Amino acid sequence: MFKTIRSLFLLITVVASLFMYPLQSVYALAIPAEINKQFNPILIDAGGTSVLRVTIFNPNTFPLTNAAWTDNLIGVQTGLKIANPNGLNVTCVGGSVIAVPDTTTLSLSGGIVPAQIGAVPGECFVEINVTSTTAGNLINTIPANNLKASGNDGGTPVVISNTTPASATLTVVAVVPPTLSKGFSPNTISMGNVSTLAITINNNDTNTNLTGTSFTDTLPANVILATPAVGVTPLTNCGVSALLAATAGGNTIALTNATVTPGLNCVVTVNVTSATQGVYINTIPAGPGNPGSIVTQQGVTNASPASATLNVQPINIAKQFNPTSFQAGGTSTLTITLQNLTASDYTGLNLTDTLPVLPNSNLTYVAASSATTCAPGTPSNTSTTVTLTGGTIPANSSCTITVEVTTTASAPDATYRNTIPPGAVFIGSNPTLTNGIPAIADVSVYAIGTGMAGSVKSFSIDPIDAGQNTRLRIDLFAPADTNLTNFSMTDNLPLGVTITNINSLGVVTPPAISGCGAIPPRVLTANTGAAIISLSGGTILAGARCRIDVWVTSSTPGTVTNTISPAGISNNENRHPSGNLTDTLTVNSAENLSVTKDFNPPTVNPGGLSILTITLRNTYPSPLVNTSLTDNLPGTVANGVVVAPVPNASTTCTGGIITAIPASQTITMTGGTVPSQAGGVPGICTITVTVQGND
Repeated sequence: MFKTIRSLFLLITVVASLFMYPLQSVYALAIPAEINKQFNPILIDAGGTSVLRVTIFNPNTFPLTNAAWTDNLIGVQTGLKIANPNGLNVTCVGGSVIAVPDTTTLSLSGGIVPAQIGAVPGECFVEINVTSTTAGNLINTIPANNLKASGNDGGTPVVISNTTPASATLTVVAVVPPTLSKGFSPNTISMGNVSTLAITINNNDTNTNLTGTSFTDTLPANVILATPAVGVTPLTNCGVSALLAATAGGNTIALTNATVTPGLNCVVTVNVTSATQGVYINTIPAGPGNPGSIVTQQGVTNASPASATLNVQPINIAKQFNPTSFQAGGTSTLTITLQNLTASDYTGLNLTDTLPVLPNSNLTYVAASSATTCAPGTPSNTSTTVTLTGGTIPANSSCTITVEVTTTASAPDATYRNTIPPGAVFIGSNPTLTNGIPAIADVSVYAIGTGMAGSVKSFSIDPIDAGQNTRLRIDLFAPADTNLTNFSMTDNLPLGVTITNINSLGVVTPPAISGCGAIPPRVLTANTGAAIISLSGGTILAGARCRIDVWVTSSTPGTVTNTISPAGISNNENRHPSGNLTDTLTVNSAENLSVTKDFNPPTVNPGGLSILTITLRNTYPSPLVNTSLTDNLPGTVANGVVVAPVPNASTTCTGGIITAIPASQTITMTGGTVPSQAGGVPGICTITVTVQGND
C-alpha cells in the first residue's frame, strides 16, 4: 500500500514538472541541430552567379519535421540577391521554399530532415542561385536559434533549433565600367537626306563579358529614324541574343540583351533624317539611374555621357564632271545641282564657283559656256569663275548650272578638285538659307596622245614548263571622253613564244575577243604557230574595255618580256597608253625536272600485282605547275603490263588528276604541281598505281 501511494506521488510530481518547465524538459531530451552554408564558387565577377547551399544537419536518432528557417541575404551588407533564374534545388522532403528572383529573402518551411544513422548525421539542403553587383567580401549569416523544427524522441515531442550561426563569404570582383560614344556620318546633311548614327559600347574589362547590356537613345526633336531605319548589319559584336528596336519614323533606338566581350566594341548603326533646318545634339546620359544610360547584369554603366551633333541644312548642293577624264585641250561639262526640299520656292539665288589653281592653272572655263535651269537666274562665267544671280530653286525640286571646262593642249597629266565651300549659296528671300555642306568633284586631264589608262597584259600561268600552254590576256581601255575608232594593235611575241590556241588542259581553244567592236570591220589575227597577235578595224567605246585572250607556249628556258609599245597601237582619235604594256613569262628548263619509276615487287607470277611508283624531281627554285605526264606500260594487254582491276591510283603532286583505267596500258596525270627546290633539297612528288603482269 505504501509503495503504491509512493509511486503515484512520484508520477504526479513528474507530470507536474512537465507543465511547470516544458522547454527545459524538451531541450534536455534532444541534441540541437546545426545549419551550414556555403557559396560555390566563392568568387565571382560582379553580376556573375554563385550557388548558395544551406544545409541542416540532424544529429538525433529521430527525423526532424516542420523544419523552417529564413535567410536575409542582405544582412548588414547590400547587393546580394536571388538570381534569375533562381536554380532552386531542395532535398528537404515536403519543404516549401520561397525564393523569388531579384529579391533578398530565402526561406524554408515544412521540411523533413532525416535521422542520424550510425555516426552519420541526417541532412537535407536548399540550393539557390545568387548574384551581386556590389564588389567586396559579402558575408551572409543565418543567426543562432533561427531554425525551428519538431521531433519525437521516444514518444516525447521535442523542438529543435541551431545553437550557432551559419555564415559564408562570397567575394565579388569589380568590373571595369564600359565607355560609350556616338557619331553621325555625315554630320551635316541637307533637309530630307540621310545620315548614319553609330553608337559604340566599348567593354574595357579584360576578363568579363558585359551581359544583359542595354541602352535607350531618344533622338532630338525634328530628328527621326529614316526609311529604312537600319542597314544590312545594324549590330556588330553585340552577341547573338542582342535585340535592336528602331522603327522608321520613330525617335527611339533601344538595344537590349547584348553581350559585349572584353576588348571589343558593340556597334549599333541606324539611319536618321530630318526635314527641319537646325543643329541637333543627340545625347545618351551618364549612368547610373539616368534614363537611357547603359544597364548591365554586372551593374556597371557609362560614367560619361555620349553626345553627337547633326547639322541639318536647307539646301542640298552637288556637282559632277562629265566625262570625269579628258584629253588636254578637250572639254568636260561641269554640272552644279541645287535641291530645295521645302514647300516654298527659294528665290534670289546667288552662287559663285571658282576653279582650283592647284596643281597648276591649266584648268579654265570655256568662254560664254554657262547655262542654267534655275530660271529666271542669269549665269555668266570668266576663265576661272562661274556665277549665277537672281535664280530660283522651285519648291520640292531642283535646278542646275552647267559650264564647260578645258585646258591648254600642252597641259600635263593632272587631277583637279573643284570645291564649292559651305555657305557659298545665298538666297535673297531668306539670307539665313545656305548650303551647310561642300560640293566636291574631281576631273582628270591626260596629255595628248595618252589616255588609255588601265590597259594591261598578263599571262595566266607563270612560270610554265617547257611546252606548257598559258593564256595571254590583253586589256585595252578607251578614255572616258571619247570612243576609239579604227583601232589597231600589234603584239610581237618574244623570242621562243608562239601561239598554240590550245588551253592548259590540252583542249583546242580559239582566240577570244570582246568589247572591241563589230565584225566586220574588226579583224583579230592570232594564227597557230605564229608569233604575232594583231587587231585591226576595232572600236572601243568611251570608258569601256576591249579584251583579247590567246593561248601561247614556249620551249625556250628562261624569262622573257612581252611588250606592246604605244607605237604598236593606233586609232583615229590618236589615244595611246602612257607607256609600254608589259608582262614577263618564265619557262622552266626540262633539265630541272627528272622522272624515275619503280615496281614493288619487281617480279610477279602471271596475273600477279605490283605497285608502280613514278617519282617527279624538281631542282628549279619555283614549283612546276600544271604538270602533265603520260606513261605507256610495256608489252601488250595479253602479254605485258596493264593497270590492275583495282588501280588504287593516287598522287602527292598537288592538284594532279590521275587517269588509270583497269586493263588499259596508259597512266596519265594532268594539272599536278611539283614542289620547288628549297635549301638545296629538290622538290619531290609521286604517282602510285597498282599494275598487273599478264603472261
